[in-house]
This record gives sequence, structure tokens and C-alpha cells, in this order.
Amino acid sequence: MTHLPHFLAGLILVGTVAALSIPDSSTIAGPATTIDGDTIQINKTRIRLWGIDAPERSQPQGPAATNHLRGLTSDIVTCTRQDTDRYGRIVARCATMGQPDIGRAMVVAGHALDYTRYSRGYYADAEREARAARRGIHAGAFVNPEMHRAGKQTR
Repeated sequence: MTHLPHFLAGLILVGTVAALSIPDSSTIAGPATTIDGDTIQINKTRIRLWGIDAPERSQPQGPAATNHLRGLTSDIVTCTRQDTDRYGRIVARCATMGQPDIGRAMVVAGHALDYTRYSRGYYADAEREARAARRGIHAGAFVNPEMHRAGKQTR
């Protein structure tokens, strides 16, 4: 019989799904709570999705972006740390069993932009697809989330 560390054996015996987060690890996984269109929380850890920028909750498109992310993260979410932002949040690429790249899914659906300052165009093709199909924020006029945060009203 294979011997498991006591904490894993206890989790298996209880039969519960628990988020496992090892300090300083590059991966965190578990059920997620959606904070806004580009931020989730797993246990008490805030995670900013890498490479995307979604409308703020105070923007007209913010609630739709938040709801879309909530739908994408209804399964167990696994996030791989890329960085830490100036607010102390983990910046990570996240996935579920059914969605290999949640950030890309948000951009393709038109609920987030490719945040080129950080992604260097990683999601540019996804944004072009959303713009061409006029999905989400691309269906009409919108204020870029970064400009909104800066108090500017340009597209």
C-alpha cells in the first residue's frame, strides 16, 4: 500500500475537495470566488488574471465581465503564478478542466482586452477575433479599463 502524507490521507478519507496552497509555490488550486472581470479569489488568496484587463465594476460592461468570469470559474480552478502585482495579488494564468486558458476565454468573448503592457500581445489574436465579431465590449463604444482607472474618457 502506498503511504500518503497525513494531510493528504485525511483529505481523501474525508472525501472533500479542499484548496491546497503551499507557501511560495507556483500553483494554487481550488474553488474560486469571482471578485470582478479579471480577479478571483481561491481561499483567501486574491489572483489577478495574467495578460488581460477587464472593465471595472463601475463601468457599464463591468457586471457582464464579472458574470462571464464567474461562469468560467464554476469548476475547480488551477492557477500558475507569473508575478505579484503592486497590490500584493498573485498574477497568474488560470485554467479549469473545461477551459485551458481562462484569460483567453475572457478576451475571445469580448469581456476583457489583451493587456499588452504585460502580455506583449499574447492575446492579440483573441482580441482581434472578438472585435471582428463585435462581441462583448466591442459591440459598441466603451472606455478602455486602464483609461477608466486613470479618469480618462477615450476609447
